[in-house]
Amino acid sequence: MGHGWWTPITFAAAAWFLLDAARSVPSWHTDPTRALSRAGMSLGMACALVMSG
Repeated sequence: MGHGWWTPITFAAAAWFLLDAARSVPSWHTDPTRALSRAGMSLGMACALVMSG
């Protein structure tokens, strides 16, 4: 993408997805399938955003 105004936005969004993945950890004991799916998707989105930024 290049550098400039887009980079801080992508890293902020990646941080948001990492936070979302961390918030899904406590629910693993009640609904492990949903929690694992949510954590995996959030981590994947965070990785994609970091690689694009």
